[in-house]
Amino acid sequence: SDNNNFSWLGLTVERLGTAPDGAVSAVNIFRDLDGNSLFDVAVDSRITSGSDAFSASTATLTLQQVQTLTGSTRTYFVTVSVAATATPGQTLGLRVSTSTSFNLLAPNILLPGTTFPMLTSLTPVNQFQNTITVTTASIVNPLGSEPGTLNVGLMSLTLRTDVSNAVWQSLRVDQAGTA
Repeated sequence: SDNNNFSWLGLTVERLGTAPDGAVSAVNIFRDLDGNSLFDVAVDSRITSGSDAFSASTATLTLQQVQTLTGSTRTYFVTVSVAATATPGQTLGLRVSTSTSFNLLAPNILLPGTTFPMLTSLTPVNQFQNTITVTTASIVNPLGSEPGTLNVGLMSLTLRTDVSNAVWQSLRVDQAGTA
C-alpha cells in the first residue's frame, strides 16, 4: 500500500501439474506471524477455512478474517494438503493468473505493472513410507476339503496402511504340512 490501508478479502489460484484436483485435499493461506518469511505451520496462522479445494483446476479462497494491509510488508504463504490418495510421480503447482485473482475491497487495486501470471515451480508427489499392518486369520473349513476342490480357503489377510496408499506387488507363500 502506497498511501492508505486496504483490505484483502481472498485469492483465486489455479492448479498446475499432472495431478488431478482430487490429489489436493485442501488449499490454504497462512499469515507469517513471526515475520521471518519462513513457513512454519506451528507458528504461522491459517487465515482460510481449511476446507477450500480445487474444482475444475481452480480454488477460490475466502479469508476468514479480512487482512488489513498497511504500508509495512506482510508475508503470506499459500499451501496445499496433498491427499493420501494422490498418485506418486504426478506433479503439483499453483498459478495466480491476473490481478483480478486478488479479491480486494474497492476501490483498491494491485500496483500496475505487477507481473502475471505468478507461477510456482512444480513439486512431485512422492511415495510416502507407510507402515503396513498385516493381520491373518485361519479360514480353514473344520470339516476339511475333498480332492479336486478348487479355491479352498485357508487364510485371510487384512492389510492396513498408516498414512497413504501402498502398492502391493507380490506375495510369497511357503507350503507347510504334509499335503
